[in-house]
Formats: sequence, C-alpha cells, structure tokens
Amino acid sequence: MIPSITVDGIWTSPLVQVVDVMPNGVYAYMLHDYQTALYNYKPRSLFISNDKLDDTKGYPEMVPFSPRPGVKLTEKLQWFWFGQIMLSYFGHSDLSRLAATQEDFIKNAWRGLTKGHTAFTNGAGTDTRRCFITNANPDESMPILWENTCGGMTVELYDSVKHYRLSTYWYQVKALDPAKYEIWKGWTYLDHPQYFTKATNATPYGYNGGFTRVGPWRVDPIHYLGGRDVPVPIMATGGAVYVNADRVRLLEPGEMWPRPYNP
Repeated sequence: MIPSITVDGIWTSPLVQVVDVMPNGVYAYMLHDYQTALYNYKPRSLFISNDKLDDTKGYPEMVPFSPRPGVKLTEKLQWFWFGQIMLSYFGHSDLSRLAATQEDFIKNAWRGLTKGHTAFTNGAGTDTRRCFITNANPDESMPILWENTCGGMTVELYDSVKHYRLSTYWYQVKALDPAKYEIWKGWTYLDHPQYFTKATNATPYGYNGGFTRVGPWRVDPIHYLGGRDVPVPIMATGGAVYVNADRVRLLEPGEMWPRPYNP
C-alpha cells in the first residue's frame, strides 16, 4: 500500500512544472556534458574512442555529488520515488486507478530505472535487493540511491560560497534528508523541482536526429518513460552534498527556470 503522501494520500497534478521562475534563494544549473571542459565540450559518448561507449548511442549525463555514501531506500522512500514516476507518466500517483497493463508498464519502468547496472542505484539495485514496489527479493538488504544528479538540472544551494575541499572548489547543495521525511513526504518534482533530477541522456545526435560530431547536440529524457520526465529524488543524509563548481552556472534572481533538455 502506498503511504499517505499528501493530505488525501494521492498526488494529482497537471503535467506542468509549477515553478517557472527562480524563487528566493541561490540556484545553480548543472551544465550539460557538451558544455564542460571535463568532456572536451562533447557528449560523453564522443569524448573518448577507446572506452566501452558506443558512439552511436546516448549516455546518461550523470553529475556526481560528494560525498556519496548512498541512501538506503526504505519502503517509504521507494514508494515516494515510485509515486513521482507515476505522477510524471499518468498525472497522478493512485496505483488503484491503473489497468493491469498500465501497472505492468510503470513497474517495468521502475525495474529498469532502479536496477543495479544503472547509474542511480549502481551495484545496489532493486533487481538484487529488496523491492517493495514489486515485492522482489524480500530477504535481501535495501537498495541504495547514490548522491548524484544530471546535466540540465537546477538545484538550490545553501549559499554562493565556493568551498575548498578535495583540492578543488565546490558549492553546497540542498538535498532531501531521509531523517526529515515527514516534512517533505508530500513534495513532488513539479512543486519542488530543485530537489529532484529529471534524468537526462546526452546523445551524439543533432536536432534533426542525425549523427553529428560537431553539434549542436540533442539532450533527451532518459528512456524509461517513453519521452516523459523521469524524476529521481535528490537525497542525502543530513540534507547536504557538494557539487564541483566547474560543473555549474549560478543563476540570476528572476531568471526563468532552465529547461533540462536540448532543444
């Protein structure tokens, strides 16, 4: 059973982000792979030719946070995340309203997104650990959500100070603290977008769909929801992580909320 996550226990919302202009606070935009020197201003799959990447495929635009001990996905945290992907695809989080084929689809999307060889739950996914959504592996330990986000995302910072640590400069990012679940259990990726990743995929394709080594390059939603937003909560013990300052652009007050995809 899905735990109560709003006053009436269900999220129902139009598929439109509620926040469209920077609210009060300090916000940072995560640069796409092709906007960074780290990948020589190319999509990741074109960055180097002697690795295991296929130049004809896209690659998740992962932006790691630090530190990264991981967050154990308890029953309530799994349902919280699963409710977000339901909201994105169906416009609500009421599992009882779904036909059998719809339930199969969204649970298969969950399996794909949270399996152990995807970036968000790498090495500790629901395919081998306990999954409350599909009732799989009941005797195993909890899966782990790693602390990261994707290119194209906007996050809220604690301040605009660059913190020197690990021989470079970082900004401190606000995250959902699992210990304070009761405070944010009713939040969604639409009304609190700074606390969620919309998973993005860097592609070697241009706007017309053709392969290109010179760009401009397309950035798409990761594929699990058929082109819809794939929301992933940004969680961290203590509610704070760091992001490398070279990977972000600070946003101006009143600036429009950046679109995560390109174009």
